[in-house]
Amino acid sequence: MTTTDPPVSLAGDLPPPSAGPSVPDLPAPDPAGEPDPGQEAAPDLAALLAEQQARLAAQDEEIQRLRQEAEALRQQAALAVTKYRDALLALHAEVPQALVRGDTLDAVETSFTEAQQAVMAVRQHLQTHAAALRVPAGAPVRGRAEVSALSPQEKIVLGLRQRRTG
Repeated sequence: MTTTDPPVSLAGDLPPPSAGPSVPDLPAPDPAGEPDPGQEAAPDLAALLAEQQARLAAQDEEIQRLRQEAEALRQQAALAVTKYRDALLALHAEVPQALVRGDTLDAVETSFTEAQQAVMAVRQHLQTHAAALRVPAGAPVRGRAEVSALSPQEKIVLGLRQRRTG
């Protein structure tokens, strides 16, 4: 058969047992008045329960202690990252503080490297631009005047002046 049949109950009209936690069957009380052996097990179960509760409370305390310790370590790490960032910026004053950020040492190191590269690129651009605009200091070198750009009349005037000064 490919379909599953519903469970058959041997207890007549009683529904089948649920899939919940099972409860152990306790023996019926003895009508003769003899002590029930299950009653002796009850103090053992109570002791076991108390022991488990104590163990659970100790574990809860340990978890709380470890959480506090982890928070303290997180704060120490954040302080160390801040001090490392400040030390890097103190050693390299040319790097803008706004470009160096991060919550971990690796993040600070990465952003610092990127900031240094940006500073070097800007510095190189400015040096290239400044070199193109550089004007030599002092008077120009004395020598023969360039006459190719002069008109014929200006060339004649220049020639007559040179003849007089000689």
